[in-house]
Amino acid sequence: MPRYTVVMPDRQFSVLQRIATEAGDSKKTILNRAVRLYCQIKEAQGDNNLSITVKGKVIKQVVMP
Repeated sequence: MPRYTVVMPDRQFSVLQRIATEAGDSKKTILNRAVRLYCQIKEAQGDNNLSITVKGKVIKQVVMP
């Protein structure tokens, strides 16, 4: 399996580290899940809009590149 080095700003690294700690997973696992989720969303959607909802209420609208 190829190895990659990911360079990101300190703020994004802190967010990644916090998510990994809260989930009890490694940063690598979190990044892998994010990439897989992104690929699944791109395949499933015809457009580039993604809505994040909580109890049916849209809390964030994301336009995927």
